[in-house]
Amino acid sequence: MNKYLNWIDDESLIEAISHVYLSFKGAFSNLDLKELNRNVVDPFLHIFDMKLVEGKTIETWVEAEMKRKIQKTFNNSIGDFHQKVLGNAYGWRDLGHNHETGLDVCSRDESIFAEIKNRKGTITGANLNSVFNKLQATVERRESSTAYLVEILSKSKKSYNCPWEFTAKSQRYSHPRVFIISGDLFYEQVAGPNALCDLFRMLPIAISDFLVEHPKVVESEIEAIKQVLEIQDKSSRDDEFSFSYFFKQAYPKLDRES
Repeated sequence: MNKYLNWIDDESLIEAISHVYLSFKGAFSNLDLKELNRNVVDPFLHIFDMKLVEGKTIETWVEAEMKRKIQKTFNNSIGDFHQKVLGNAYGWRDLGHNHETGLDVCSRDESIFAEIKNRKGTITGANLNSVFNKLQATVERRESSTAYLVEILSKSKKSYNCPWEFTAKSQRYSHPRVFIISGDLFYEQVAGPNALCDLFRMLPIAISDFLVEHPKVVESEIEAIKQVLEIQDKSSRDDEFSFSYFFKQAYPKLDRES
């Protein structure tokens, strides 16, 4: 008998929680300047932020920027969490990341396929077209199947289940068996009424049980701050350091005197 929910076994729910836990733990283990510069820091945005915001120092800026980067990792792990939970619900299958369809979950009878997105804003432009094309290709290969783009969090804060239709670069995207659906209604379709609400209510209990055998993630010291302070010893002001480090990281071939 399940302790948490009647539509997914306890072990599968704990495994989904463990995935998020390991993602959080890993994010805090790599907070150095190499990670900060994985994507080029906009030196112009940085200098406006430093000069216009009261009390902003190079240390507080680096800390905020590193936590912003970590948040992206967290958001991705929550999307994976929903994929694992939905894909391990009774009668469903998690397709992982390398399935022939390129999608995330399907019903065991393969009548329903879905791409799970925590927020629709995570797919834009060409990626939006690509997702639609994957859904369309899947239903066209499987007669009578239906495919969904699932938005766990909706900007409109409304429930919806409707044909997914849009126009991009003058091309119309539409298929009678491709839909877009809100997270609450897809959870209901997978596991019954109030499934998403029930998951949220039981999650703190399941996480607490998980933490009996796993220590909480500790927000480790941000190594990038120490590294910045070591470099900054060569500069007398924050804006001087901003040029000597962030500007030259973005434009390594430009000389200050030019």
